[in-house]
Amino acid sequence: MANTTLANTTWMDIGASMWNHVTLMRHVPQVSEPDMRKILAYVWELQYRGPQGNPKDGRKMFRQKGCASCHGDRAIGKTVTPASLAAIGWGEGRRMHQRMLEQGISWPQLSAQDIADVVAYLNSPSQK
Repeated sequence: MANTTLANTTWMDIGASMWNHVTLMRHVPQVSEPDMRKILAYVWELQYRGPQGNPKDGRKMFRQKGCASCHGDRAIGKTVTPASLAAIGWGEGRRMHQRMLEQGISWPQLSAQDIADVVAYLNSPSQK
C-alpha cells in the first residue's frame, strides 16, 4: 500500500525532514553522498508504492496477458519496481509496442494489482 504520510512530498521536504531528524539521534552515522541519494530516492518512492504483489498471481497474469509469448515464462530474479516497469514504456516499450502492432497483438491492460503481481513474480527466484 502507498505511504499516505508522504503524499505529494517533494525531495526537498524529505531532505529537510531528514536534516531535522539528526538532532533526535544519539549517534549520527557518516553517510556518503551517493548513499544519501539512494536513501532519499527510496524514501521518496514510498509514496508511490501500490498494493503488495503475489508472485503466483503474477505468473498467471504474465501468461494470461501474453507477456510470456515474447519474454519467456520465467521469473528473472532481479529487482524490478513498478516505476522501473513503467520506465520501460517510455523507452524499449515503444519499440515493443510497434512490433506488437505489426504482429496484430494488442497491448495488455493491467490494473495496479496486476502490475504489483507481475513485479512480485519477476522479482521471485527463477524457476527451472
